[in-house]
Amino acid sequence: MKRVFLLLFPLFIYSQSSISGKITDIDGNSIMGANIIAVNNETNVLDGFGISNENGFYSLNLKNDTEFNIKVTFIGFTPVEFNLTLNQDVTRNFALEEQAEALDEVEIVYEMPVTIKGDTIVYSADAFNTGTEKKLADVLKNMPGIEVNDDGEIEVEGQVVRKVQIEGKDFFDGDSKLATQNLPAKAVGKVEVLRNFTENNQLRDVTNNEDNFALNIRLKDGQDKFWFGEITAGTGPDDIHLIAPKVFYYSKNFNFSVIGNSNDIGQPPLSRRDFYRFGGGFNNLNARTGTSINISSDIGGISNLQNNRAKSIESELLATNFSVSNEKGLEISGFTIFSSNINEIEENISRTYFTNNVVENTGRNVLQKNELELYKFSLEYEPSDILQLEYNILLNQSNQDENTDLTSMYGRGLNRVNETLDIGRVQTPYSLNQELKLYYTAGEKNIFSLEAQHLDQEEDPIGKSVREFNPFSSLINFDSNQSNYNTTQTRNINTKKFETKFDYYYLINDQSNINITLGITDVNQIYASDFFSNFG
Repeated sequence: MKRVFLLLFPLFIYSQSSISGKITDIDGNSIMGANIIAVNNETNVLDGFGISNENGFYSLNLKNDTEFNIKVTFIGFTPVEFNLTLNQDVTRNFALEEQAEALDEVEIVYEMPVTIKGDTIVYSADAFNTGTEKKLADVLKNMPGIEVNDDGEIEVEGQVVRKVQIEGKDFFDGDSKLATQNLPAKAVGKVEVLRNFTENNQLRDVTNNEDNFALNIRLKDGQDKFWFGEITAGTGPDDIHLIAPKVFYYSKNFNFSVIGNSNDIGQPPLSRRDFYRFGGGFNNLNARTGTSINISSDIGGISNLQNNRAKSIESELLATNFSVSNEKGLEISGFTIFSSNINEIEENISRTYFTNNVVENTGRNVLQKNELELYKFSLEYEPSDILQLEYNILLNQSNQDENTDLTSMYGRGLNRVNETLDIGRVQTPYSLNQELKLYYTAGEKNIFSLEAQHLDQEEDPIGKSVREFNPFSSLINFDSNQSNYNTTQTRNINTKKFETKFDYYYLINDQSNINITLGITDVNQIYASDFFSNFG
């Protein structure tokens, strides 16, 4: 596929060459995390960026026949700076010299675009911004190693980021779309990628967190507490409208966010898929032992129509997020999300059969109403490094209604046939999930962990269809006065699930530990279904 693209669209491809090599100190020791940046001298825009790996190796691809200002930097070493124009691949090594001056005598006039501190990669937003960024997603797309996909999810090293924090506080736990599409770019100072992320520092060294990534947004310096936000509003023909206010408040011990959106321009702020992602941080406690039972559900409800198929889409969203903490280790946080969508689709088709010149007109009209609600409340108490207590509760409920009208008309004169099929679906599912966690470290070698979770979930989908004609007249001899029939199916699925897990870790050394786990999973599920039909 790539070769075909190059052949068909050669005008869009820039000729490139690379500069690569190794970065060391003057004694030949490899430097990991050194920055090498290339600024286009004509446009003054950062066009290339690289970081040296654990062996000091770097590589940078640049456009040919373009002059760049190259700068190689690392904290504590004298930067190397020069101009370069490439027309072929070049290998060049750099030996950086330590700064001779004492740190308190050095005036820092340059901030490295990227620094690595253990498992944390820190990006300076201003080093990558071009001035056209509006939202957090625009800032992240400029940063090497970070991607924002079409669904608004953040990906780092191929792994999806499940948690976004602002100044260390959770921002709508469970999904990153609200952050990427709503947080103003001008408020972002630094972006921290937290690799091997874990919610509990006591278990960091005894659990596998290699695939866990989180993002922490550091706001720009200069204020201990401040407001920021924006309001987007517009209107147009046929009374279409869009209004989207956003307000954010941050201080050391309190932050609060409100995001609203009301529009009928076919742009739902949250899709059904987005709604599913808000798990509130809950997971199967016994998943690591292979004994967990996963309960499938359809809490998100009836799927929303696609934008390019709908006649109209009216959307409403109100989301709030808050966090309150004190100096004694107590933190209370949570979020609420209310989403409403009214979707309408209309389809009319006319067919002419040339064999007998019969014309058939069919119509399909669908009206969906979908209200989704999420409420999460969390309490965390961590008075010291050896004790942590956490309680979470998540309520998920929705009210969905879908009506479909199918019509067909064909034939001529007395032989003309009119057929109508009405299909209705209604459901009001809900789930209540509660979680309790307790972690305690006794001495340097003993860690105790107790986790419990309870799920109460109910689904009640109702399906109904009504026909105003007899499609089985050639098979079943109904009374001539009976011109329609209807069928209805009701279901009720009630699930109760309780999980608890106790872990004891004995640390042998920094690389080894003994883990004893005791767990219980109890699931009770009741399924009831009723199907009936009548004629008349």
